[in-house]
Amino acid sequence: MPPPKRKMAQMAGTADEPDISGPSGVTSFERRLSQLLTLHHLGVYLTGSSLLHLRATCHALRDASYLLLQQSWYLNVARAEYVIGDLAWSHLSGVSDPSSPLLSKLTHVTHIKGAPAIEDNHVIGLSERYPMLEHLDFSSCKSCWAPITPENMFLTPQGGITDAAIAKLVRNCRNIRSLNLARCDRITDAGVQAIAKLCPELRKIGLAREIQTHFSNGAISHLIQQHSPLLEEINLGGCYSMDDASLAILGKCPNLRVAKLSGIEGLQRGSATFPALARGCPRLETLDVSTSCYCAADASWNSIAQHCTNLVYIDMSRAEKITMKTLIALIKNNPRLETLIIPIEKPYTDLLFNTMSDRCSRLHTIMLSKVDSVSDDALLRFAKSACRLRHLGMSFASSRIIRRFVQNQPLLEAIQIFFPSDFSDELLSTLAVPHLQFLGLVHASFSSHTLLELVRRCPPLRAMNLMFCTVNEATVCTILDTSSVRDLCVGETQGKPLDTPALKARYP
Repeated sequence: MPPPKRKMAQMAGTADEPDISGPSGVTSFERRLSQLLTLHHLGVYLTGSSLLHLRATCHALRDASYLLLQQSWYLNVARAEYVIGDLAWSHLSGVSDPSSPLLSKLTHVTHIKGAPAIEDNHVIGLSERYPMLEHLDFSSCKSCWAPITPENMFLTPQGGITDAAIAKLVRNCRNIRSLNLARCDRITDAGVQAIAKLCPELRKIGLAREIQTHFSNGAISHLIQQHSPLLEEINLGGCYSMDDASLAILGKCPNLRVAKLSGIEGLQRGSATFPALARGCPRLETLDVSTSCYCAADASWNSIAQHCTNLVYIDMSRAEKITMKTLIALIKNNPRLETLIIPIEKPYTDLLFNTMSDRCSRLHTIMLSKVDSVSDDALLRFAKSACRLRHLGMSFASSRIIRRFVQNQPLLEAIQIFFPSDFSDELLSTLAVPHLQFLGLVHASFSSHTLLELVRRCPPLRAMNLMFCTVNEATVCTILDTSSVRDLCVGETQGKPLDTPALKARYP
C-alpha cells in the first residue's frame, strides 16, 4: 500500500539533503530508501528529483518492480522489470555479457553504453528485445585486429560489430536519436547507408575511425543530407579519405553544435568546409580540426572567426597558416570558450595573451606551446585571470614559465608537459597541486624520490603518462603498489622499454 501523502512529502523534503550521514556512514536518505519494500513508490516520489547519491547499500532495491536508472548509479538490477534511462554494462554488478540472464526482465531501455566485448549477435538481440532504444554508445566496443603477415601488412579489423548488425538494429529500432560507432572499424558504407535510410530521428552520429579504414564521400554526404535539419553532433575523426567539397554539406545543418573532424586528410585546406560551417551553422559550439587543417588558408579561418560566435571548444593545433590577427579575432568573438588548443607553431604575442585574459574568463582547458616569446607580465596576467583552469598543457616551455602558471592555478586537475626545455626535481615538486588527477610528462628528467613524493602528496592522482622519462621499473612498482594510481603509461627510458613481460604479468 502506498505511504500516505503527508509522509511522501516529508520524504521528498530529504531528497536534496543526501549528505547527512548517520553513525554507520549510511545517509539518512539511503536508510529511508532501504526500508521501502518496492520501488513503485520510489519511482513516483523521485520524478524530477536526483538519485545520484543512491548506492548499493539499499539492498531492498533488488526487489524493485519499477526502476529508474541513470548513468552514475551503481545498482544490482537482477529482478528489475522496467527500466528508463541510461544503462551501462559496467554499472551493473555481475554483468559482463550483454546477453546475461540478469538483463532478461528489462522491458524498456532507452539508453545503452559500454559492453567492450559486444558482437553482432548481442546487438541484434538488444534491438529485438528493446525496440524503443533511442541512444546507443558502442564506442568502447573496440575491434581486435588480424595479425600482420607478409601478404597483409596493414591492420585489419577482426571481430566487433559489422554492417549486418547495424542494418538489423536500425530496422528494429526506429526511434534512434544518438548512435556512437566510434572505433567500430568494421562498419563500412553499407552500414552508413542503412543508418541514413532507417533512422529518421537521428540527431547525433559518431563514426570516428581508429585505423585507416574509410567511408566513401558519397555515403557520408548522403547521411548528412538526409538528416541535415535535425543533425546536432557529428564525429568523423580519422575518416581520412573524406574531401573538403563533400564535408561542405555540413553547412546545411542549421542545428549543428558539435563538429569533430580531426585526422581528415582531405580537409587540409578547408576552403569549402570552413566557410560553409561558419555561415550555415550558427549554433556551432565544438570544432575539432586537429591534424586536419595545416594547409587551411587564413581566409578560411577568418570566416570562422567572424561568424562562429558561440564556440565553447576549439582544437586548431595544426592551423599553421592562420595569422595572429585572425586568431585574436576568433578568441575575441567567442567569450564562452572553455577549451582552447591553439596552433603549436605560432610565436605567441603579448596581445594574444592579453586578449585571452580579457575575453576567456570561462577557460578550463588550454594547450600552449613556445610561450617564451611572451612577456612575464602578460603571462602572469593571463595565469591569474584563468581562475577556472582545470587542465593545462604546455610544450617546449621553460621551468620558469611552467612554474608561474601552476602556482597561480590551485584548481588544476590535469597537467601535461611536453619536451620541457629545462625540467628539474624542483619543478616536479611544484606540480604537486592538491586536486591533481592526471600527470603527463614527455621527455623529462627527474629523480625517483621526487616522483614518489609527488604521488604521496597527491591522493586524488589516478593516472600518469611518463613517456621517455627517467623512471625505472622499481619506481613503477612502488607507485602501483602504494598509491591510488591505476592507469600508468610508461615508454622507453634511456633507450630501454619499460613494458617488460614481468611488469605486464604483475600488473595485467
